[in-house]
Amino acid sequence: MELKQLLLDDFGKNLPIDGGFGASIDEPIRITATDPFQAAMAQLEVARCLYGIRGWYWRAIGKIERESDQGRIEKFSSQVKYIEGGDLITEKRILF
Repeated sequence: MELKQLLLDDFGKNLPIDGGFGASIDEPIRITATDPFQAAMAQLEVARCLYGIRGWYWRAIGKIERESDQGRIEKFSSQVKYIEGGDLITEKRILF
């Protein structure tokens, strides 16, 4: 199943995206919105859904553009915090 369909089924969010799950530069989440504001909002909604479903606190910490075989890719970095076995874990997560 595609990420777009999962977000629609689980959250009722019909986001302007296609592509992969964003775990690597080879399977990026493609934002299909042409308006820069809508594209930025779609990117934040994807992160909110993916991290929020796990109950993680998260915040965006950076964006870096990279070139790949698929064209220009934006690497979206977030800091996430969550509890695991009584410990507070803080990690950097990346979506492409």
